[in-house]
Formats: sequence, C-alpha cells, structure tokens
Amino acid sequence: MLGLLGSIVPILLIGFGYQFAYSETAGFFEARQYSILSPDQLIIQISVLLASVGFLVGIWGSVMSVRKFLKV
Repeated sequence: MLGLLGSIVPILLIGFGYQFAYSETAGFFEARQYSILSPDQLIIQISVLLASVGFLVGIWGSVMSVRKFLKV
C-alpha cells in the first residue's frame, strides 16, 4: 500500500506537467510534422507503470523486513 500511495505524487506531477508541455508545444511539433503522444495516452501508460513499480517496491520492502526480523 505504501508503494502505491508513493506513486500517486509522481503520477500527478507527470500528468499535469505533460499536459502543460503538450498544450504549449503542440503547435511547434505539428508545424514540423512531428507527432507526440496525447496526454491521455501517456498518462495512462505512465500511471500503470509507476503504480506497478511502486507496488513491487512495496512488496519487496515488506518481504525483506519480515525476513530480517523473523530470520527466515
């Protein structure tokens, strides 16, 4: 749970930051015929990735601490 909760802040920062950057630079990239991911696509992909990593780090930390104190 702690890993998932810890991933919320980066998800929000990346989400709002990318939406701002996308809205400010969309015309620049379209004029040069480059395509960048829309905020909806990127935020979903990044959210799943960060939540998964946070979940796995939380599980790993819990397992390591329980093993240390139970000496298993």
